Order: sequence, then C-alpha cells, then structure tokens
Amino acid sequence: MPLRQARSRGPTAAAAVRLVLARVGTRVLSFFLLYRQHRYAVDELSPQVKPVVWAATLGFYFAK
Repeated sequence: MPLRQARSRGPTAAAAVRLVLARVGTRVLSFFLLYRQHRYAVDELSPQVKPVVWAATLGFYFAK
C-alpha cells in the first residue's frame, strides 16, 4: 500500500504565527534601539509630554 503524500495547502497556522512573531520582534528591537539612541532627549521632556511621545512612537512602529 503506497503512502499518501500530504497536500500542500499554503502556509500553515504555525508559519503564520512565526511570521507575526518575527515582525513583532523586529519592531520591538528597533523600538528598543531607537529608545537607547534618544533616551536622554526623552528624559528631558516634561512628564506630561512623555506618555504622548511613547504612544506616538509605539503606534508608528506597530502600524508599519
């Protein structure tokens, strides 16, 4: 009895999860590097402005 070959149905759920994790990981890494580069400038901002800057930066990075 010959073995049946599995039919390829495109990307699997596991491949999709790996792709999403890779993209999110890249965004987190680039955000961390951006933070390290500009952390002193951000620390000079007033406490009222800091959350707005962080939210805008995170929104920009994860919306790409």
